[in-house]
Amino acid sequence: MVLELKVSTDYRDSVTKYSDEQLDAITMPVEIPWEPATVARLAAHPDVKFIVFVPNVRAMAAAAERLSRSLKFDIMTLETGRLALQGKSDKKWGDFIKGLGPVAARGLVLRLVTRAIERGARADEFVAIADAVLFDGLRPADVDIIARVQDLRRKK
Repeated sequence: MVLELKVSTDYRDSVTKYSDEQLDAITMPVEIPWEPATVARLAAHPDVKFIVFVPNVRAMAAAAERLSRSLKFDIMTLETGRLALQGKSDKKWGDFIKGLGPVAARGLVLRLVTRAIERGARADEFVAIADAVLFDGLRPADVDIIARVQDLRRKK
């Protein structure tokens, strides 16, 4: 069972260094890098807890999809995304999203919308953004434009 997906470029170990018997005997979580070829090996050991390291958020999205896991973003990614979306960061929203890939970008937008609604911030506007992303085909890279238009409407 995969406990967690973590972003790290420094992790170089491999699940292939363990025999099946060794994996079955391990009681602590096993930390391994993401290798698409090892999905079957992970599935063959459902009682072993794996922490899978991926090189970036784009790879995390691919790994999450292959492993039927949900994407979980660290607080730094969420805050950087929130500030970029609000235009309060040195990083532009479009540039920030490019590095994530389409699946992770959509997941990040939905997570930011969820957090904003949970905090009670302009729920109607955020629901409209989520609706446009999910059902109307709005590209995550264009979410900042919708947010700016909504902000201009509110100021009138």
